[in-house]
Amino acid sequence: METRSEMIKEVDVIGWTPLHYSVWLEKIEITQLFLQQDSSAAYTSDKEGQCPLHLAASTGQIDAYRELVGSCPYVWELVD
Repeated sequence: METRSEMIKEVDVIGWTPLHYSVWLEKIEITQLFLQQDSSAAYTSDKEGQCPLHLAASTGQIDAYRELVGSCPYVWELVD
């Protein structure tokens, strides 16, 4: 699957990026692909201050959580 890295950072009306959705929908392979293409989307917070890591943690998605932490070392510094 080809992606354009700038699309990975685009947000919708609630501030979600494609990475937010891949985490929410438990699509770990897509999450990995997005992180490989451009991990900076992991630092994007939605309108409620939730980044993909917060979403993974709050929904118990351990695999996505591990991928985000492994790919984005400074994601720990984000607070909600």
